[in-house]
Amino acid sequence: MPLLPPFLRSDGAAWRWAQKNIDMDLSQWGLEMEDVEARARTYAAFARSAEDKKGLDIYRAVRARRIADVHLRNLGKSWSRYAKAAASYAGASEWKPMVVGGRRTLQLVPLYNELLIHGRVSPRAVDWEQSFRAFMFWGQAQWEVTLLPHVPVSVVSIRDRDTGALKTFRPPVAGDSGFGERGKETGWRPTPSTLPGWEVRSAARLKARS
Repeated sequence: MPLLPPFLRSDGAAWRWAQKNIDMDLSQWGLEMEDVEARARTYAAFARSAEDKKGLDIYRAVRARRIADVHLRNLGKSWSRYAKAAASYAGASEWKPMVVGGRRTLQLVPLYNELLIHGRVSPRAVDWEQSFRAFMFWGQAQWEVTLLPHVPVSVVSIRDRDTGALKTFRPPVAGDSGFGERGKETGWRPTPSTLPGWEVRSAARLKARS
């Protein structure tokens, strides 16, 4: 069974597939069409390079009180190719008054620490179509690698970004992607609540109504 979908076999095919299958109205993100085309070609090249690898190193950020609280049997589907691109966008939080740019406003502040999980997976564990779709929207800011549900993930280490605590596993411990944050939705695109900065905008609207 082929590892990659046919449209990722070449840069040109990836771009043509994106134009046909993905809503390309990205004007709200301030992108030019050539920027979007570059994303398609970049991810196609990455996908092809993965075919020759036995394992892919991937990274995921989550919120938890401590490293021991990470649920290894349900690590999640949304990962990043690089550690610096992994960020947590969910978890328990609360609204707190803060001063931003000289103005008092409300911001959603996480209650738990941000933990960075370093995992290693087989290239066959990746949902390449969904990964490509996500990369077309977020680009290198997130460097999306979406895993299939219930695939093995070898956990190499977990680091607490807030305290600096590091737990390294030698050998890596067995984990699982679990059922993930959302099922496979071939027509998925970001909603306003998933766009960067939505917490600040929502807080401003909340303050205006109060």
